[in-house]
Amino acid sequence: MTLATTLHLAGISAEPVWAWDAILSRELTGRVIATGYLDGTYGYLPTAPMLREDGYEVRRLMEVYGLQGRFRPGFGSRVCEAWAALVRTPAS
Repeated sequence: MTLATTLHLAGISAEPVWAWDAILSRELTGRVIATGYLDGTYGYLPTAPMLREDGYEVRRLMEVYGLQGRFRPGFGSRVCEAWAALVRTPAS
């Protein structure tokens, strides 16, 4: 949702880490506030550097949320693209 020409509120059904604010602000025009826990939470949304670190958030939290699998390479770009498409879509 665009609140002003330089301020966007980006929500997702996940638990995004704080770094998504900075990532999305670089990718989109203006300041972005990324928020989570919307319409149920599927799980934790780390960043690509966190995947390389392979810490608790990447490995153990999948189990906490009852998920199996791994994040695919390039997932961060897909998340940014999806959020950018939502920001460009006018609110109805």
